[in-house]
Amino acid sequence: MQARIPVTVGARVTATVSRLLVDQGNTVRQGELLATLENRDAEAKAAAAGEAVAASRNAVAAAEAALAKASSDLALARSNYQRNRGLVEQKFISPAAMDTVTAALRAAESTEKGAAASLAASRANERDAEVGDTVVPGSPIFQMVDPRTLWVATRIDETVAGRVAPGQSAVIRLRSGGEAAGKVARIAHQSDSATREIEVDVAFDTPPARFAIGQEAEVAITVGTARGPVVPATSLIEWQGKRGVLELRDGHARFLPVKTRPANGVEVLVEKGLTVGSVVLARPNGVRPGARVRPERGG
Repeated sequence: MQARIPVTVGARVTATVSRLLVDQGNTVRQGELLATLENRDAEAKAAAAGEAVAASRNAVAAAEAALAKASSDLALARSNYQRNRGLVEQKFISPAAMDTVTAALRAAESTEKGAAASLAASRANERDAEVGDTVVPGSPIFQMVDPRTLWVATRIDETVAGRVAPGQSAVIRLRSGGEAAGKVARIAHQSDSATREIEVDVAFDTPPARFAIGQEAEVAITVGTARGPVVPATSLIEWQGKRGVLELRDGHARFLPVKTRPANGVEVLVEKGLTVGSVVLARPNGVRPGARVRPERGG
């Protein structure tokens, strides 16, 4: 027995399970809390990330303030430069004094460029907290299945696969006892190279109240009806490369080649070679065709 929709619930981060709120066999619903994980490491990472973010934001604020001051100093230096250049032309100040003003302008420009670069670097380092960056697959905590998707994965011989089709009715006999109705839900399109069998999944019409994933079951699929004589499977023998039965006629065992198909696991349906009303040996062990035989009465 399997489920078409199994779900494995596990941890996405390395953590310790602190609480388990459900157990095997429990029915769970959407939104229900199943377990909790210890989150001290995650909280510590979040706190460290928060501190890093705060420090980055403080650095950005300081860089913005430094850039604002540098821009103000540059504006003042440019103003002084323009004013003193006119005074030099009018011979009110000496060229040496003008050189000092020019040097102050160049220094203010350099300071402003440095402040702008520092602000850009601080902004590049600013980011949101990334909690739980280290994501590693953990061990499964729970395995859940949808009971509405229960089915039995059975196998049939590939020689009879052409008679099985989706939607056919079936009877599922659980090894734990009881029977349940089902239908063929899926037929595999690949045969087992060793056993020459094909998997057929038979779904329950109504899921059993009690079940265990992996338990064994027997499935009987109704592939149609056929009419004809039915004989015990033990009556079939091989003779001169042919399969058939021993018919009792005039006190002798006469070999009749027959064509059969399975009926119910104990008996076989004879499609060709035997007529209704014929008497055949149910257990022809050691009896050869032509031998004299007599039926047992009441045995």
